[in-house]
Order: sequence, then structure tokens, then C-alpha cells
Amino acid sequence: MKKEIRQIMMIGAIVWGSAAHSQIRIANSTTNLAVTGSSAFIDASSNATYNSSSNTGKGLLYPRVDLTTFTSFGGAPIGLPTSFPSYYDGFVVYNTNTGGVAGVGTTEGTLTSGFWYYDNKSRDINGGTWKPFIPSSGTISITNVLTSTGNTATSTVNGISSSAPIVNSNALSLSGNNLTSTVNGVASTVNLASLITSGTTNTLISGGVGNNTLTSTVNGVAASTTAVKTVGNTVSGNTLSTTVNGVSGTTVPIINSNTLSLSGSSLTSSVNGVASGAINLSPAITAATTNVLSSSGNTMTSTVNGISRTAPIINSVSNTVSGNTLITRVNGVPSSSVTLPQSVNIYNSDGTLTEDRIVSTDNRMLWFQTNANNHIAFDVNATLSGYTRLITRGSSSSLVRALVNSNRTLDMELLAGGASRLLSTGSSELFIGTNTSSGPLIFGVGTNRATLDTNGNFGIGTVSPEAKLDVRGGGIVSGRLGVGVTDPLSKLDVDGNARFRSVPSGNLGDTDRYLGITSSGTLKKFDMDLPSFALYATSTQSVLRNADDVSRPLAIQNTRKINTDYIERVDSNTFRVKKGGIYTIEVWGKFSNIPSINNADDGANARLGVTLKLSVGGDAVQLIGSRWKEGEGTTNVTRTVILNANEQISIESVLSRSNGQYRETPGSSIFITYLPL
Repeated sequence: MKKEIRQIMMIGAIVWGSAAHSQIRIANSTTNLAVTGSSAFIDASSNATYNSSSNTGKGLLYPRVDLTTFTSFGGAPIGLPTSFPSYYDGFVVYNTNTGGVAGVGTTEGTLTSGFWYYDNKSRDINGGTWKPFIPSSGTISITNVLTSTGNTATSTVNGISSSAPIVNSNALSLSGNNLTSTVNGVASTVNLASLITSGTTNTLISGGVGNNTLTSTVNGVAASTTAVKTVGNTVSGNTLSTTVNGVSGTTVPIINSNTLSLSGSSLTSSVNGVASGAINLSPAITAATTNVLSSSGNTMTSTVNGISRTAPIINSVSNTVSGNTLITRVNGVPSSSVTLPQSVNIYNSDGTLTEDRIVSTDNRMLWFQTNANNHIAFDVNATLSGYTRLITRGSSSSLVRALVNSNRTLDMELLAGGASRLLSTGSSELFIGTNTSSGPLIFGVGTNRATLDTNGNFGIGTVSPEAKLDVRGGGIVSGRLGVGVTDPLSKLDVDGNARFRSVPSGNLGDTDRYLGITSSGTLKKFDMDLPSFALYATSTQSVLRNADDVSRPLAIQNTRKINTDYIERVDSNTFRVKKGGIYTIEVWGKFSNIPSINNADDGANARLGVTLKLSVGGDAVQLIGSRWKEGEGTTNVTRTVILNANEQISIESVLSRSNGQYRETPGSSIFITYLPL
């Protein structure tokens, strides 16, 4: 490659030297000198002025060319010994275009900016190939084929082969369970413990019944020995211990179970599950039985063979009175009737009920009345707390009433249909509670609780309320609820601050409204037209465009953020509106390599940049941007329009120059907001 470059440089110098008198300027000289017999056809190294200067006469400066527009070779005739006999083979140019191919001949790869030469070994002026000196982009074609045979590896790079052994040294070493392999000086160690364990077999076989031989086979190698050499048994009370080969086993009981069972007069003994024959105990029982019967109070004692058992003599007593006739039943056996004296009754004598009694009032009131402290007392032993004190019973409903005069009542009632109620009539208040020394007041249904504790805190769904009202769960208020006020004027009337937690986020719909507070503190919903974010997208790539007055997409590839309720992407430069409304679109285009008009170096024309074209809903606006030094520039277009659903927004760039190209660079952006109508 270096040899070809030198040859091409020399050929190019010859071409330029032949026209030096008319098209080539030479530093600080107007003459061309001839050197007899020189091997170099152009020599500037012998110029003392050039050699003594730091900046003058130091290089060969080529004219620029865009090879995509270079379509033919000049000069005629071509191919004669005295006129371009090599068909421009080795022709050197400096190409300015990036991308595409040359307009004549073929191109190796795609064009890049830099030196290219025309490689033409054919006899046709158009039969050559343009090749770069040193590719500024892309890759140099290199082939590398690697093969192996036995222990030899061969690498062939661009047709040139070289071989070497693959393994120069290989050593194995073992230390304990660690195996180390060292190949070409590179060591690797593995622990063989798990492999040895998994690969080891051990089979243990006894000789079976009558054979006292034990055989162990480890990895196929067998060894045998006598299994049991000594056996000894020791008995201590009900315990048996066995010692085999000097090793004592755990002790076991000799007799594990011993049960006696009696069926009638037959006795059976079972030892360790083995039953004996039954023996009849009747003769022995009869000969040895004694029975002594005695009583004390209501207790009867029977002593049989010295063993005593007791039982009550009288289990039940009941009295039945009919008129003044009494019949007593003892243990269910009735007595003869007895006529009672007329002077004995509950008004002048105490007594004990022997069974339930039913007294019918025949629709009349039964009053217990002596003074203002009327009451019925139930004297029950304290150890029987929880037993029923007072019963009122009905077939469909039942009522217990406390009465003051005739206009104040407190009813505890079981209603027909399964309902229950506590009803106060004529009283100034109904107090249900405890004193300050008692625990909380708890209302419950099953396991559900409502609690009023001693601090005045009321809890629903909790037995430990932490505030004056502590509700664990949901609630519904159908009337007016006041917080900090006693006379609420609205559904919710709050005197003080309010706080909302874990409020979900989301976008406002067309029918949604904002919430505000009036000067009187009332919450109201109201309309407020605020713009909503719709889209922000940017460009991330560099794209080369021709400055041929043709509109091309401004590629904005990266969607940074988008609200799909309002807009969606169609392609790299087009977006579709999803909801009708007022849209504001702001586009910034960023560019580089912008050619100036007529190669102007200064003035207004030199500062004219790329035009942005913004198309919305079938209508388009265009604006010319700025061109700065070094050919960079920006263009900004902003427009506010009313769009219907499914109408599209697109952005294009365009530049009109007689020739050349410009580049869309990363950093272009589009920003869109939405406002409902």
C-alpha cells in the first residue's frame, strides 16, 4: 500500500507539473528549472528557501472534488503512448463527499472524505476502481484463516501462513485430593474429593442365617472377616442386656405388658401379648365374700370384702299440692295424700321448692309492694356467678319493664321476628356506660367491636382507639358530618385543617374539573383551562442531506416523554393527534456543514441557514434559520392551531444551494402542549 501511494503521488505531481505555467502556483517563484538526469521529475527539496522556512513550501496542495459528481475523464486522445497511455491509472484526487459512489468507474466500499486514487489496469477509461489511501471510516479487508493438524496450528492472514505447536508443555501433579494440570505454563487445579467420593463403591454383605462371615467389597476389592466373635446376655430384675463383640446394646424389659381381664367370674392373664387359659373364680369369690350394709343420714354404705361404696338413699323428692291436698314422691314413688292445714302459705311461712312451679296471673298484675324501695332479691352463692337471676318468657316476644309512675318506662324486649331492643320512654336521657374506675364500654356483634374507652375515645373496628373518633375501615354518612363544629351546614363541615393521603395520580379528562375553596370556606369545582403536556422528543443521530431544494424529514428518533391520551407517533418525523383541541407545537432544528450562498464569506446571505417546514392538519408554515461560523446553525418554528382527532403533525428540513450538502445533527427537538376547547 505504501509503495502504491508513493507511485500515485509521483504521477499526480507529474500531471500538475505539466500545467504549472498556467494552473499551478509555486511559492515565491515564477520559474521552473530543469535538472538533467534527475530520478525525480519534480524536486522541491533542493530549494534552500523552503528548507530554511518553517511554513513555506512544505506540502503539495490538491484541488477538491466531489467524486459523486465526477462523471468523466478529460483530455483527448486517451490511450496513446504520448497521451494518457495508462488510462488515468494512479490518478489521485482529494474527495470531499461522504457516502455514495463515484460518478465514473466503480468504487471500493462507499466514499469518505480524503485522498482516493483510480486503480485502472484495464484498457478502458471507465474500467478502473476508485480506492481510498487510508479509509477514514469502515474497515480494511483482512482475512485470517486458522486451522490445526495434530498439535500444529496454522494461521493464514491475507494468504500468508505461519505455523506453531499448540501445546509446548503439559504436566500433571497431585497433592492430596488436588490435581493440577499445567499446559504451556498455565496451571489449573481441581479438587478430586467429590469425584473420589462419587466414584467409590462399597458393598457390605453378611453370610446370612447360619453363616457368621461379613464381606466388604470396595471398588471391586473384597475382604472378609468373622461377623460375631462373642455374645453375652445379662439379666437384672425385669431388664435384659446383650453384649456382642464387646459392644453392649440398649437394655430392654423382659416383660413389656401384663394384663388381667375378667369376664364374669373367668380371669385371663396376658403377658407380652400371650394370653393364658381362663380360670373360674366363682368358688373362691363365694367362699371369701363378706357384705356389710350401713346408713348415715341420706348416705347408704355397702362394704364387700372390706371394700366400701356409698350412694344417696333418696335421689328425688317432689310434692304435689291440689287445693290443700299434698302428695309426696320419693325416688319416683308417690306417698298417700295428706290434707294440709289451711293456715300454712307463702305469706306466713318459708319453704323450699322441690321442683318447677308455674303460677298463672290470669292476665292480672303481680305486685311486690311495701314501700318506695320495691325489689325482688335473688340470693345466690357468689361461686355461681353467671347463673340466670330473672327470667321472663313468652311464645313470640318477651318484655322486662322498669316503671316510674305511669309515664316513664325502660323496656328490655325481645320482639317477634327475632329483633331485640332497649327502649326508654319519658326520660331526659338514656345513659349506657361505666364509672371512671371501670374498663371501657364495648359494643360487639360476634368478633366485631366498637369501643368507648375511659379517655373518651370511640373506636369502630378497634378495641384501642387513638383519637376521639377512630374508625378502622370504611364509613358512610348520609346526612351532615361536622368536624370541629356542632352545627354542620354541608355534607362535610370541617373547622380546621384537612389532609388527604395516598391520593391516586392521573390526567384530567374532558369532563373533569378543578377543586377550589371559596372565601367562605366552601369547596367548589370550577373550570380552568391549563395546558397539558403532550410530547417531548429529540434527535440522536447525524443525517446527511443534499442541499437541492427538496424537503426531507427532520428525523426526531428519541421520544423522551409522551402523553398517549393526546398524541401518538406515526414515524420518525410524523405524529397523530388523538383528541381534538388547541395544540402548541415548538420545533428546534440543529444543523452543521451548511454551505453558504455562492460561497460568500460574509454578509447577510452568508448567515442564511436551513429552512424548517412544519405541516399541521394539511397546512404548512416555513421559516429560514440562521447560519453561524463553521457552517453550524439553528432554526425555530412555533405554531398554535386547533386540530381534530387523527390530524397529523410533521416536520421537514430543506436547503437550496447550487451544490453541496448539509447535516442534521443531534439535539433537534419538538415540544407539544394540549389545551381543551
